[in-house]
Amino acid sequence: MGCHVTIVTGNGERHEFELHDADLAGMEARKAQEWLGQEFEAAGCVPTNPVGKLLLADKILCLAKTQKDAAYAEPTPWVKSFVRAAAAGAGERRNGRARRAAARPAARADRDHDHADAHGERASRRHRA
Repeated sequence: MGCHVTIVTGNGERHEFELHDADLAGMEARKAQEWLGQEFEAAGCVPTNPVGKLLLADKILCLAKTQKDAAYAEPTPWVKSFVRAAAAGAGERRNGRARRAAARPAARADRDHDHADAHGERASRRHRA
């Protein structure tokens, strides 16, 4: 069983990505989370939590914002790697226990509303000015 990922861009466009088992092959959760962490640092992203705790959802949202909307309309190689890593990383976590990616068939990142969820479980960050 594969995975469905939706990226909602700044202008409200929804970009749907269907990943099959073959797309996720070789990308285990730990490798995906390491990739996301390396890209998070390389992009100069900073943790949004003042305590410094960095959640996977924070990394995914911050990285999603680093790309222009057009990068999702015509997916660049980086976007394809990002979607794959986000699906594999988020698909393996549930209540702190490892799960198979098939247990989490859907994920969504809404860049401008700082909201990410995976298969109905919600992780969001709200910021106030």
